Amino acid sequence: MMINPRLKLFLLLVLLWVSGLFITMAGGRLLIAAASYLFLNDFDFKWSDLITALKISVGGGFIIGGGQSLQVKEKK
Repeated sequence: MMINPRLKLFLLLVLLWVSGLFITMAGGRLLIAAASYLFLNDFDFKWSDLITALKISVGGGFIIGGGQSLQVKEKK
């Protein structure tokens, strides 16, 4: 089965946006937790924050990546 180049581009953009958004959101939360550990000796990190970050990044990745893949003009 041959995959359409536009579908490949869509999947690539969605994957990049999802991973970038997740790393940014989870990394920021971990940075805040590390700072609270250094200053207050309390590592305040909830595992539910990772699930929330995953939900938001998947939704945002599909919206942004899908929008970008629709805006791409094909060269012929």
